[in-house]
Amino acid sequence: MKLTPVDRILIGQLMPKETDLITQSLIRDILKKIDLSTEEAEKYGVRIDGEKNEEGKIINPNIFWNKLAMEEESDFEISKTELSVLKNAVEEVDKAKKVTQIILDTCLKIKEHKAE
Repeated sequence: MKLTPVDRILIGQLMPKETDLITQSLIRDILKKIDLSTEEAEKYGVRIDGEKNEEGKIINPNIFWNKLAMEEESDFEISKTELSVLKNAVEEVDKAKKVTQIILDTCLKIKEHKAE
């Protein structure tokens, strides 16, 4: 599956926070595969900003990136089972009417992707 750095960031936001053990294991595997390296984060100008709580942790984060992060694609091997998890996540976001313009392209890319 071809993914831009932006897709890779947004997929993490699409994944459900609570599920069963097997699904959470698959989500962890997907996120490990598509994780941005430190070098990529620097290349694509990725930074996270937002309000901090008393512990110094960012709450309600805003994620920023440069134009290159929306254009360059890398190919990732996603299994049929992992693709199913991604498609289910998109379906849940869609059912909940939580699709925004920011995640629209990533959602459509996942929804239209055919297993190889």
